Amino acid sequence: MVAASGLSLVKTSISMNTMQVIALVIGFVVSFLVALLVVDKFINFLKRKPMRVFAIYRILIGAIILILAFTKLMPM
Repeated sequence: MVAASGLSLVKTSISMNTMQVIALVIGFVVSFLVALLVVDKFINFLKRKPMRVFAIYRILIGAIILILAFTKLMPM
């Protein structure tokens, strides 16, 4: 994220004042910390409640879509 943001700033040649740089740094740090927390909570949730039902549902929907596409009932 840092590299992509830096490259974008260099390409567009935007001059930023001190407050904008501070806001960008704070935003990056906060979003990084929140992402770490959310990923950790989501992994813990998946350990307790596997997503078997969701996986079966997705496989069935995919199979139905393939059948409809091969029988030309659903145009691709």
